Amino acid sequence: MWGEQDTMMPAAQRHRFANVLGTEDVQNTLIPDTGHFAHSDQPEKVAEIIIDFVRRVAGRARLSDIFLGYQGIWKGEERHLIGALRQIHGVEAQSRL
Repeated sequence: MWGEQDTMMPAAQRHRFANVLGTEDVQNTLIPDTGHFAHSDQPEKVAEIIIDFVRRVAGRARLSDIFLGYQGIWKGEERHLIGALRQIHGVEAQSRL
C-alpha cells in the first residue's frame, strides 16, 4: 500500500518494491487522500485492504469468524468476547486450518 500523496517516497517507488518482493502474489494498492503514513490517515481503508488481501490469498478461514469492527477499544481478551458473542447469538465456532 502506498499513500497517494506521500511526499517522503514517490508513488512510482511502489512498482519497484512490488518487483523486488520475490513473490508472484503482490497487490499494489495506492491509497487516496493519504500521505506516508496511510494507516494513520485512512485506518479503516487500510484495514479493509488488508482483510481483503488475506481473504483472497490465505482464504476466509484465516480470518476471525466474528468481526468485531474497526471502532472502539475492546477491554479484555478478544477471544473471550468472541466466545460470548457466539453464545449470545448461537453461532458455532468455525474450524481452523
